[in-house]
Formats: sequence, C-alpha cells, structure tokens
Amino acid sequence: MAHKILLAKDTRLLDEAYRLRHQVFVEEEGLLQPSQDLRIVDRFDAYPSTHNLVVTAGEQVIGCFRLALDSSQGVPADDYYDFRSALPPDSRIIHSSFLCVTRSQRTPRLAMGLGLMAAYFADAHSVTHVVAPINPRLAKWLMRTGYQPVGDAFTEPRTGAR
Repeated sequence: MAHKILLAKDTRLLDEAYRLRHQVFVEEEGLLQPSQDLRIVDRFDAYPSTHNLVVTAGEQVIGCFRLALDSSQGVPADDYYDFRSALPPDSRIIHSSFLCVTRSQRTPRLAMGLGLMAAYFADAHSVTHVVAPINPRLAKWLMRTGYQPVGDAFTEPRTGAR
C-alpha cells in the first residue's frame, strides 16, 4: 500500500496523530505515562504555530511528526532546556517532537521521509535552527543529518522520559 505524508489539517487526522503518539510512546515504547483518553497532547497542540505531519496508509495514520514554529508562547523545548542561549540572536527556530511510526510499519524510509518533509516545511518558513530534546536512541541518526548536541542527557521530570 502506498504511503502519503501530509500536513494534518482536519480534526480526524489530528486526533489520529494524538492517538498514535499514545500508542507508540506509551504502549509500544513505554517512554511516557498513559493518559486516560489514550492521547498524548499538550498546550502547544492548540496553538496555530504548531503543525503535524502525518503518514497515512490508506485512511489510517501510521506515523506523525510535530513541528512548532516559534511564537509569543515560545516552543515546547523552552520547558526543558534553554536552547536559545546556544543560538545566534537572529535565529528563526522550530521545535520538532513526537516523531513516531507505529512499530508494525516502522522503517528507516518512513522516518527519513518525515524528516525530509519537516526540512521542507522548515525551509518554507525560513527556519534557521531546529531545537528538540531528543530520545538518546535517535542521537546518532540525527547527528548524521546535521544536528548538534548542546547539552547533556536528562530525565524530563513530569513524564520520566529520558
């Protein structure tokens, strides 16, 4: 079956992305605590500066990637680390998070496709820097694509995620 990567612009696709986050990060990987409504969301998901790429197989969402452009509310990374101190003052930043593909469909090709579409989105919005607290298991792959670590590993206190 062919896969499509698109921006989630309707409530069905967004809701499926939030459910997929729960499936992957709670049920499959055990990285986050379960939520009662089986969705992983935070306040940034409500802001118009936040966008979600989704991968579909037919009508089903099997992958997603959240992209939050900097706004007056900041970006999700501001809650974890002061990335801004490591960047030039004129930086235009985007925060990337919740990159996931369901285990049964997970391939390097789909993850790379999401990453490439995120790069296209960032370029279209004149972004100069990407900031993100990352899962250490992704560090090697991300550094091959140009990411640079700016701090040490830490555990996020609210979720226990490392």
